[in-house]
Amino acid sequence: MARVQVRKGKQNEFMEIMSGLINRVRRDQGCKRFEIFTHDHEEHTYSFYAIWDTYRDFKKYLRSDEFSMMLLAFKLLRKNPEIQYFKNPSGVGLYGLLRLRERKTKIN
Repeated sequence: MARVQVRKGKQNEFMEIMSGLINRVRRDQGCKRFEIFTHDHEEHTYSFYAIWDTYRDFKKYLRSDEFSMMLLAFKLLRKNPEIQYFKNPSGVGLYGLLRLRERKTKIN
């Protein structure tokens, strides 16, 4: 997942790059989902996320031309992107979430 803030006046250029990339990345082996969203109440802010079948597929993407293009698009940002990476090899599903809900400890 990533949250980015694009420099004023560069939104169209950023979205043009990202729109082309989204369709290409979605066709990559192992890409289950790749989405981008605008923020209604935060001007020039976008969030996007990708879901990959395997860690190997994700690593392959990080070495791809598509990711290199995304890094170029990041030059249009006001500041470094906020990026979060989640690894869930067991696919906990609803049962795992309910177990997590029952925990008494705080999760940061």
